[in-house]
Amino acid sequence: MGTIPAHLNHNRYDLAQIALYLLCVLPISIDGLGVNYLFTLIPVWALLSGRALQRPSSDVVLFMYGCMAMFLISSAYQYEWIEFFDRRLISFILFMAMFFMCFVSITEEHIASFKLAVLIGALLFSLNSLLTFFSLGLAAQAFESKDIVGSQRYGFVYILAFWVIWYGTSLRVGKLVRLVILLTLVLGMTLTFSRATIVAFGASGLVAIARGIVTSRRSIVSLVGRLAAGLVFALLGVLAVYLVAPIIFDFFYIRLFDYILSGASAEALADPETSDGTRVFIWTHILEYVVRNPVTGAGFLGVWVLNLFEGFSGSSHSQYFDALFRLGPLLFLGYLYFILKILKHYARTDIGLFVGITGMLVYGLFHETFKESHGTFILSMLLAGSMRPRGSKPFKYVENPI
Repeated sequence: MGTIPAHLNHNRYDLAQIALYLLCVLPISIDGLGVNYLFTLIPVWALLSGRALQRPSSDVVLFMYGCMAMFLISSAYQYEWIEFFDRRLISFILFMAMFFMCFVSITEEHIASFKLAVLIGALLFSLNSLLTFFSLGLAAQAFESKDIVGSQRYGFVYILAFWVIWYGTSLRVGKLVRLVILLTLVLGMTLTFSRATIVAFGASGLVAIARGIVTSRRSIVSLVGRLAAGLVFALLGVLAVYLVAPIIFDFFYIRLFDYILSGASAEALADPETSDGTRVFIWTHILEYVVRNPVTGAGFLGVWVLNLFEGFSGSSHSQYFDALFRLGPLLFLGYLYFILKILKHYARTDIGLFVGITGMLVYGLFHETFKESHGTFILSMLLAGSMRPRGSKPFKYVENPI
């Protein structure tokens, strides 16, 4: 397979692998089926190519058996939803896709290619948003541009890509190029017109600062210098956003900062007609249903089965409430166990992925992340990379923040 020239990086890349991962990262669908699920064929291809599959860790196997049992129990128990058996089966298979990459031996090169694909995908999506925004002309100066340019499906990928490049990728690019890439990603985040993206990105930034303070082995002067460099970048980011799309400042001031400081957010929570009130309304009904069905939850069916109100899209507006509803409390705890295991692994091996994951998890409080087809691929790769066989050589990682 072709590789990127050695003088550009210290890892060998399989270009076909990067292309495949990129398809799995970009939110592309054909007739409603996400192209991103192509990654589920990787274990099949490996087997057909004569390569042995590896046995996942015992906790993964146990959880998969638990999911299978819950699927069978809920299919029999929830007979009033027998008409939705086909959708339940599809939802079950798509959920189980998060474990598919655990059957493949993940190497350092796989993770490097994955990170590069995430970065390229986020850059392409960001540039597309910028081009769309500018193509609107004067129309872009109105809040209506949120419905044309904005997207709540990709904010968490921007966050992951940002910290991947902030802490350095395998590509040896100059600091000026990295700075341009970072500013492009920041513009992409703001053009999502998503409050959740900004809040989650800010939270991940606080994690990065806290981690730098706790683990810094340099002098106080050096640490202050690093923090000052981060502040300078933040100011550059604000300036870039203001120069490119000043309407964004008005949008987030009204919809986020003034919304919170004025107390309007508290009133909105009690009003199911508002965005935040709708979330509370949906989450309340999810909790009520789970309390009545503490063993099975909805048995992998989505919250759409509740048909809560006219025009209900079926979104739970939270990755965690979505998983709780589909899995029930017991399996949901197992789901959280794997999330924490991923965090623990990358906190030791790759701080860029670790900080990016924390941002994704905060984002998941307000929107689905790993439920999305590209999110499922990201989770599957992160999970597989965190569960390498015992005794295997740890990944090499050298922190190289901007």
